[in-house]
Amino acid sequence: MEHFETERRRSDGRRILVSLTISPIKDDAGNVVGASKIVRDVTQQREAEQREQRLRDEAAAERQKFVTLIENSTDFIGICDLDGVPLLRQSGGTRAGRPREHGRGAPRACARLLLPRRPITDHGRVLSRP
Repeated sequence: MEHFETERRRSDGRRILVSLTISPIKDDAGNVVGASKIVRDVTQQREAEQREQRLRDEAAAERQKFVTLIENSTDFIGICDLDGVPLLRQSGGTRAGRPREHGRGAPRACARLLLPRRPITDHGRVLSRP
């Protein structure tokens, strides 16, 4: 049995990827008297695999950008999980210490640290501060 993938052209002129399996047909004496061929269109499967790989590559690139931002930032950066538990505190390009084991006040402390008490309404004024 021989198996391989190749490209074929449909009757409407469109190119498709196919998985092709060819098997010999033998008589009672073991002589090859014919061949059996099975052709499956695998175009959508291969396109899905390519999309998946492209998404993996994009996610890896975005993750690397994020890591680079965190590692090279001179600003304070704090990250909490959805429960408010601190996951990362970094200040001026160095870690500000490992997050403490979260106790009763940790979620509120993280929220106070990362979220302003009053909403910022004048973004231009905040961004233009020296």
